[in-house]
Amino acid sequence: MPPELVLLVEHLDSSPVTASQIKQSTMCDPELAMVFEYVQHGWPGKSAVSSSLNPFYQRKEELSVLNGCLLLGARVVIPKSYRAHVLTQLHEGHPGVTKNVRIIKNVCVVARNFQGYRGHG
Repeated sequence: MPPELVLLVEHLDSSPVTASQIKQSTMCDPELAMVFEYVQHGWPGKSAVSSSLNPFYQRKEELSVLNGCLLLGARVVIPKSYRAHVLTQLHEGHPGVTKNVRIIKNVCVVARNFQGYRGHG
């Protein structure tokens, strides 16, 4: 496991939401739960994948799971139920818009960034 992924997940416990909260919320989101299962056990052929999951399917080689959290590359996929909370917490320190955007892009990917994703929550 690359050291940057270990640090990322360790950092989650001191972030606006913990790894266990993200894991639980991912499992409660029907679409992210299905993506999680596909990442863990293999993706079916494209024709068998729900159209709502096509954006994830298109990036399936970049998706992985670490400590129950869905990752896109080295970034955590934040479920819809925590999106507003994470953004609010990141803005509280208010290091400036440019720095906030850089922090967010380096640490997490909000599920809505997958074109066409319509998370439930």
